[in-house]
Amino acid sequence: MNPDANKLYQLNDDREKVLWDDCIFVFDSSALLDFYTVTKNARDNIYKNILTSHKGRFWIPAQVQYEFLKNREKVITKPITEQYEPLKNSLLKEIDKTVKQIENHAVDLQNRIKDQGKHPHFDSVEIDLFKEKINEFKAALDTMSKGVNSHIDNAVKEIMELSSSDDVLLAFQNTLNVGRDYSFEEIYKITQEGRHRFEYAIPPGYKDLEDDEKKGTQIFGDLIIWKQLLEYAKGTENPIIFICDDLKEDWCYIEKRSGNEKRIIMPREELIKEMYDLTGSEFWMYNLAQFLYMANKYWGATINEADIKNVAEAIATRKQNPPVIEFDLMYESGGRSPMGYSARNPVEVETDGRRIMNIGGGIKPIIHWHLDWRWELRIFNNSSFPAFNLKIESIGEVHFTNLEKLPVINNVKPLEYIALHARFDQEIESVHTDADELMKYKIPLALEGLLLRVLYFDESRNQYVSHMKIEGNRIINI
Repeated sequence: MNPDANKLYQLNDDREKVLWDDCIFVFDSSALLDFYTVTKNARDNIYKNILTSHKGRFWIPAQVQYEFLKNREKVITKPITEQYEPLKNSLLKEIDKTVKQIENHAVDLQNRIKDQGKHPHFDSVEIDLFKEKINEFKAALDTMSKGVNSHIDNAVKEIMELSSSDDVLLAFQNTLNVGRDYSFEEIYKITQEGRHRFEYAIPPGYKDLEDDEKKGTQIFGDLIIWKQLLEYAKGTENPIIFICDDLKEDWCYIEKRSGNEKRIIMPREELIKEMYDLTGSEFWMYNLAQFLYMANKYWGATINEADIKNVAEAIATRKQNPPVIEFDLMYESGGRSPMGYSARNPVEVETDGRRIMNIGGGIKPIIHWHLDWRWELRIFNNSSFPAFNLKIESIGEVHFTNLEKLPVINNVKPLEYIALHARFDQEIESVHTDADELMKYKIPLALEGLLLRVLYFDESRNQYVSHMKIEGNRIINI
């Protein structure tokens, strides 16, 4: 037996130092896109002390370039839609709404005890003092809201400026070498091999079969990257260190640390062996945070620990897809019930002075109608990922008359749904043909503009929001 037979799959400090002396660093698109999570000062430090100082040692496959350029705009603006807009449009408004409710309750209480005949033992001194405190708090809230909105506006402005003047893209243009692009014929051959590899869970890329958003050749994107990387390695004698933040079992073994931090323990053995057997090059992997940490260690870079921690947190919250919550309204029943004749019907006065309502002779009587519609509101999880701790709110000017509350435990498994009973009542004073005309609609015209919001979480406790709007007598998921 050869005790050194498995050394290719093991990494100690001495071997790691040798790798850093000689290797080529290859970035995945996930790691490149995570540069946008780093502060501007930290990015400038990385450009100067790592990318520029060691120019010539960084390479990316053409498929990585394609994926980066395809997704960069969405990643740049992601903090606006997922962080700043919910903060501005939801949380701050909820605080303001709560304060107004407290103020209204205080006024209501004061009006109730104002009548000394009913409440001779009360005076409103304490309430007046409380209302003064509310006004002081409202002033402080207004100052706070203006400050937070100003910070949000500045952050959004900086993000939008980055879209048009992208220092990350410019740095990559100046420091990353790019491999050759593959023809469609070459990619098609890779997909044929990929079908066999994926069937038997041979890395990399087979987990992309679970990604609902990837279609066609996109499903084999990781395998295309791997094939381009193998081709590049055949032309160089250097070891390869692959930097990837899309941490999945079809690339590497993952260690989860405290605070949800995820680190790469080592690449899958199949990848190490395939690289070495086909090219003679050694192969290892880091995520971006590990790479920055090791650059401090082996190259004397001065990347701040807090910035490395921010990158690690971004990696920890990276997902293939978030859960996607959508609504549907399934009509169950509806009807009209007469609640009595209207006083608007013509009246005749008899000789004895009695007033008789005239509702015959071909005249359609005006009636008080109670109209009601009943539905099953279905809240679907249209994704491959579970959704947790749903909270549903009606936030528009129009509301259901009654909406069943969510159960206390309301997690929704992938491709399943929760059903709630919903009802809407409407009172009209008109003839029966008008009532029948309104009942023709499975969603009543009076519900136009109804807006529901549902908040929910993924497994990593990241929060998401979905909306349902009734517009033009139909359901629109936003």
